[in-house]
Amino acid sequence: MSAFLFFHERLVLDGVAREHAITRLVMSHVAKAEKARRHGRELSFILPHNAVDNFAPLFSAIEAEKSTRSGRLGIGSYGVSMTTLEEVSSPR
Repeated sequence: MSAFLFFHERLVLDGVAREHAITRLVMSHVAKAEKARRHGRELSFILPHNAVDNFAPLFSAIEAEKSTRSGRLGIGSYGVSMTTLEEVSSPR
């Protein structure tokens, strides 16, 4: 896989989301993740391709959070797509 490919993780937030706690959750699994932006109910991160082995534990942690009755972090749904260096570098 090219060093110029990244993954873009988008989380759709419910209610009162705890953005800092969500960021800590993502960073605890993918240390070099970068918060891309927060727009309305969407919070997005850029994940480096070389951290792909950490994605499954991250997604498991997100699923565990979503399945808790309280949904304490406020994650409604999430998705991941591949992106290019050009898209990562463009103004947000």
